[in-house]
Amino acid sequence: MALPTTTTAENLHDRPTVAPRVDIVETSTGVRLIADMPGVSPDSLDVDIEPGQLRLTGRRSRTIPEGAVELLGGRLADYERTFALSDDVDLEHVTASMSDGVLTLELPKHARSQPRRISVQRA
Repeated sequence: MALPTTTTAENLHDRPTVAPRVDIVETSTGVRLIADMPGVSPDSLDVDIEPGQLRLTGRRSRTIPEGAVELLGGRLADYERTFALSDDVDLEHVTASMSDGVLTLELPKHARSQPRRISVQRA
């Protein structure tokens, strides 16, 4: 199944973009976002976060070994996707890691947004 491409005027890319497939999981302390971005290295990935918005942009590279022949022609699409963020996300403590083309973002909630247990005293 082909992913939809975008070619809006807002894109400053010289190549088309597709939205990466993403899993979003709520944890007890926040949200984990896992994005499949094969062909993207950490050096060619931008994760931009600001109040209310998270934007992922990744440039795929295609390296062809010397002496090899490229069988698949066509243009290579990059990745781009934007997410709306809740005010509950603690922007100062967001972490990101990437392994084998899979980006994992940990978006913790502010302490004020996390559930807490209140003990009840005998009167």
